[in-house]
Amino acid sequence: MAAVYKLFSPDLVYIRYLNIALGVLTCWLVYRVGERLGNRTTGVLAALGLAVYRPFILESVVPLKTALFLALFASSLWLLVLLVTEPEAPGWGRALLLGIAAALMLNVAGQALLLLPVFAAAVVFAGLARERDWRRAGIGLLVFGAGLLVVVAPVALRNHRVGGEWVLTTSQGGFNLYLGNRLSNPEPYYAPVAFASASPFEQGIQFTIEASRRVGRKLTPAEASRYWRNATLRLIVDRPDELAVKLGLKVMAVLNGYERGDHYGVDFLGRFARFFSFPLPGWAALFPLGISGLILAGLIGKVGRLRPVRWIALASCAYAATLVVFFTNTRYRDPLAIPLVLFAALGIQELLGAVREKKPWTITAYVGLAANAAVLALIPIPGSGDQTAYMNTHAVILDSLGRTTEAILYWQESAQKEGTFSSFADLSLAGKFLAKRDFDSGLQALGRIPENSFSASFKHELLGDVLVLQGDPQKAVAEYDHSIEINGGRTRPREKLIWLLGTVDPGRVEKEQAGLAFVRSFYP
Repeated sequence: MAAVYKLFSPDLVYIRYLNIALGVLTCWLVYRVGERLGNRTTGVLAALGLAVYRPFILESVVPLKTALFLALFASSLWLLVLLVTEPEAPGWGRALLLGIAAALMLNVAGQALLLLPVFAAAVVFAGLARERDWRRAGIGLLVFGAGLLVVVAPVALRNHRVGGEWVLTTSQGGFNLYLGNRLSNPEPYYAPVAFASASPFEQGIQFTIEASRRVGRKLTPAEASRYWRNATLRLIVDRPDELAVKLGLKVMAVLNGYERGDHYGVDFLGRFARFFSFPLPGWAALFPLGISGLILAGLIGKVGRLRPVRWIALASCAYAATLVVFFTNTRYRDPLAIPLVLFAALGIQELLGAVREKKPWTITAYVGLAANAAVLALIPIPGSGDQTAYMNTHAVILDSLGRTTEAILYWQESAQKEGTFSSFADLSLAGKFLAKRDFDSGLQALGRIPENSFSASFKHELLGDVLVLQGDPQKAVAEYDHSIEINGGRTRPREKLIWLLGTVDPGRVEKEQAGLAFVRSFYP
């Protein structure tokens, strides 16, 4: 992406073009894998299935890194299949390329970490497939490791130079683990916390500040990551039953047909981009076809397909485990669509063959498997159907274009839904009302924001602003203090507090200035 910006200009349209090219590449790679698993028809069916998969189309046109991850995931599966289907060849070049592809995936998204043991095992298997040659297997593993090192080493060196610590990728694993498993979130999907902003530019920093506050000393990002990792691991000891329920709910979310996006939602975009209102297949259609194809055609079908299908299934399970551990949102789940379309293509061919050969038991088994998987995908879970994040994003875009009246309508719709991100809508509405000196409407919107919401700190900052305007500085100080108590990593309420203390309580100014300087020291 940086190279595209450098070559052309920092215009997002070029990233869209890049992602479209990556999407086409991914379809071609899926065709090649499908051809290896079955025949050319398998490859064409799988490539077409992926090309019309709704979330895949969306990820190919939005300026995010998901399209790159999907292309790398497909590349890794292709190299994996080549390794295990041709064990008679040395395969060292493929092992090297597999290591490079795996490391690139790790740099793009840290959840690829659990794929590394699967790929390493495949390299060893390929080495031992002919005459149990441990020397050949060992060399292959070293070559695979060299491919990893080529990509990971520069990143690790850069991280050490900047942060003084050896970190393979980023230092966000700990707080992401906490975010994904905290028991105060009743949903299996991502939801921000009160003590850290939802903005990706500030969230990691404020998690580090909060960890430092709890420990009583300034922590590095890596130390803070370990703090949040350990806080999550303590749940295993302290509240194992509740954590098991949480993880079970996340398993259901991985299988569920609802496509929970972050900033973009296909169904919501269908209101404006009419293309996405077409009845294109989503997870609810792909999952039943993929599961029935995996079981019927891959695991109990022709013997020649057993080995590569099982390796793909194993890699898919390893990646799915990372979703259960961290986040189950659609853009993280999208890579699983690649093995599913491959399994679906195999299953459809098996079904058509059974129809031609009049095999009623095979047909019944396929329909039964697909029906049961469909029921599993359609079971309602907490948070499914919530579109408040998309309404808020759309409202922010409208407001930035000067279409504030339309923006308010979408914020009001989001607020009425009482979903995960409705508090942001209430906060935005309050800001608009208070700017017009409509204190009644503004305070009513603020009153709907819960104290445990990620908008609570902003809520009390706004209440402090109102009290300043109303000439009650003592209560305003209390509101700014409350805002800082909820989220101590924000600088703006601290700056307002210091300004107000200059007239209300000058004795506190020096202490608060020191606190502000401490918080500012975490920001670049």
